[in-house]
Amino acid sequence: MLLISVQSQLSELAHNISREANQLMNYFWPAPLTLVFNAVSTLPDILTAKTGKVGVRLPGNEWTRRLIKTVGSPLTATSANKENGENPKTAQEVLNTFGSKVDLIIDSGPAPGGQVSTLLDTTVSPPNFLRHGVITKKEIASCITSECNMVS
Repeated sequence: MLLISVQSQLSELAHNISREANQLMNYFWPAPLTLVFNAVSTLPDILTAKTGKVGVRLPGNEWTRRLIKTVGSPLTATSANKENGENPKTAQEVLNTFGSKVDLIIDSGPAPGGQVSTLLDTTVSPPNFLRHGVITKKEIASCITSECNMVS
């Protein structure tokens, strides 16, 4: 997954962005919502897992967005839990779980509610849920209808 600091960075990473994806980004981002897009052909296989797709999130944490902006390019990121493991709620819990296996842990305080981000594949219509998270299926469905356009 790649984290971006502003929505305009997406054009460097993805193409053929669907109407639904645009609605979701405009309504929810920045938020714990990762969207999967068709990757531009210049992205390395390590970022696409040779699928031709890339997951992108505009994080809600302002400090993280400032870091990305300072670095000058999107940053790779992953969930801070082991497969089938507990979701760490603090930076210390992440450190206890992974130790020196991670290069950087951003400590912006305890995770709110401990819920995972929602993960949607927007390369298909309607978007396919890959992981249910803090943004619910009902909220996504409402956004994809005309209700989302009227509110945003």
